[in-house]
Amino acid sequence: MYYEYWGLNRQPFDNVPDPTMYFREHESVEQAVGEVLFAIEEGDDCLAVIVGEVGLGKTTSLRVILDSLDPAKYRIAFVTNPDVTFTMLLRDIIGQLKGQVYPVTRKDDLLEEFNRLLFASADEGKRIVIFIDEGNAFKSANLESLRLLTNMQMDNRNLFTIVLAGQPKLARMLEAPKHANLFQRVGVYCRLEKMPSWEVVRDYIDHRLERAGAAKRVFTDEAVKAMFEYSENGVPRLVNKIAKLALKAGETNGLKEIGPDMVAGIGERFKRFMAKPGRKDDGAEEAPAAAAARPEELVMPIEPDEASEAAPAAPAVQAAPVEAPVETPSQDQAVPEPLVERFAPLEMPVDETPDAVDQRLSLAIPSPSEEAYAGIRHQEPVTSPVAETKSVADGDSGGGADAGQPLVSPTQVCLDEVLRPEILQRARAADKTERIKMAGQLAAEEIKKHPEVISGAGDPVVMWKELRNEILSAFAAEVNS
Repeated sequence: MYYEYWGLNRQPFDNVPDPTMYFREHESVEQAVGEVLFAIEEGDDCLAVIVGEVGLGKTTSLRVILDSLDPAKYRIAFVTNPDVTFTMLLRDIIGQLKGQVYPVTRKDDLLEEFNRLLFASADEGKRIVIFIDEGNAFKSANLESLRLLTNMQMDNRNLFTIVLAGQPKLARMLEAPKHANLFQRVGVYCRLEKMPSWEVVRDYIDHRLERAGAAKRVFTDEAVKAMFEYSENGVPRLVNKIAKLALKAGETNGLKEIGPDMVAGIGERFKRFMAKPGRKDDGAEEAPAAAAARPEELVMPIEPDEASEAAPAAPAVQAAPVEAPVETPSQDQAVPEPLVERFAPLEMPVDETPDAVDQRLSLAIPSPSEEAYAGIRHQEPVTSPVAETKSVADGDSGGGADAGQPLVSPTQVCLDEVLRPEILQRARAADKTERIKMAGQLAAEEIKKHPEVISGAGDPVVMWKELRNEILSAFAAEVNS
């Protein structure tokens, strides 16, 4: 295992909310943990909130708080999916507090049971704490029901505390005027921030390596500075991601320590997935320093599941329209609306290669199996009204040994329509990026015009990719001729 190569006894950078890896020098996280713990132990506030962007440590904070509570003093429920009806949410909470599935489904009965549990716990000298992660998934109506739930307290003390954690959307919902009554009940309101400097990131990395059994430093200071930059200036989850892959790559290449070249090489590959709309470096020419930081001789494997996890699909940039006459499909060839919608996001971002687009599509649309893909590629051509029209126009009477078989496959019909002289002339004058955009949009337009192309193939995305690649090949042949 890669971590054994570095003298470690466990994986140091797994992205799981492990309280044993808790790093106290991340100031905003430590402050949130301390304030929420104080609110729970004092019992004066019924609602505590932790808000932060993705990857800053919200779930880890909740786990650290939970592990700090004495089981003899508290009964605890931990909700990880609040995107349900309030009745289902309440059933989940009651079931966890009782330690068994609670079968009741009527809201009034659930509220009555929850109230009974509150007072029964108080009689036992315990208080109830309810942790709700991903609070940004809350429905607005559920927030109002949560406010009503906080009314179930004694006159002189609170019987339970709710700890809500979520992304900034949760803050916007709580701060909206219609939820003012609930917001006024928030006793602790914490906002998580990134790690503020590369020095803190260095201490964070060293801390996790030490907890994993490291006897010496693995990352140089220059490597940590690069890590700080490529982790969007100190996002813990991204630090973990890049550090883990750097350790794997370091083992593969037999390194004794991780330097900036390795970190930059991995970071650059992740930027292609993590690029956000409007970033200055999107599509920009690579800086000399960044290019030098990615030596080709270094083997830096990125596992498919790792890349997929860190790859939010970038919104597509609208491709430039192809200036060529497009025939309006006849009524009997009208494309069903869902198919049109499915092809809506297929236009290519200007800085993406065909392989990058295939990767982005695979994150949003399940890919067919290899067997299914092979079946699509080698199936018999389906009968095409367009192909039949072409056959008659070419003087074929439709008889003979090949009667009933189309003379031209549907895909070839699309290619014949696309590869007109004016289109090929545009392709010859265009650069590589423009040709990629043209091919993607032309393929999508042709499949919309000819639904018979996919009628026997199954997945329109597979057909789109094949047609696009064939158009690109024809463009390349035209340019090289």
